[in-house]
Amino acid sequence: MSLNGYVKICYIYKDLRDVAASLKKKEKVNGKALITSLDAAIAVYNKIKDIPNVLIQYENIVIDIAQAIREVVLFQGLKASKSTIEWVNKECSIETAKKVRLSWAVGRQNTQFNASLKSLYDSKTLLHQNHISKNSGAIGVWRVDLEQEEINCITELYKSWLVEV
Repeated sequence: MSLNGYVKICYIYKDLRDVAASLKKKEKVNGKALITSLDAAIAVYNKIKDIPNVLIQYENIVIDIAQAIREVVLFQGLKASKSTIEWVNKECSIETAKKVRLSWAVGRQNTQFNASLKSLYDSKTLLHQNHISKNSGAIGVWRVDLEQEEINCITELYKSWLVEV
């Protein structure tokens, strides 16, 4: 696949066990359907990692959003002042996302219904109404939210991927 240097892609991935925990809670996906979803996530990751001009970031960007922003700025070949990075950091924070979600209760002027996704989302931020979990994107919630049997199964099935990343 050739993008001729014109397109740059930013891709963030999470620990598959956290993805599984999220799918279980949010989408009520279990069993074989859960494994099918994880297989699809791995397939996307495997395609993305081989495409040129892709910045791949791990979920730990939630710990240091400012660093993730600096990486994106460098990747795009741009320059940004400290104040610009601070502004983007604030605008991309979990707290700001929660405020956007709460604003839907007041008015839905920026909200659109995406029939293919079967969800409402904010047309400015692209956040959907259930985008922020009660854990606010915390890393490692799978340790609490998954059953030990599920942890063992996912860890065994995706052992090579977990070691690779």
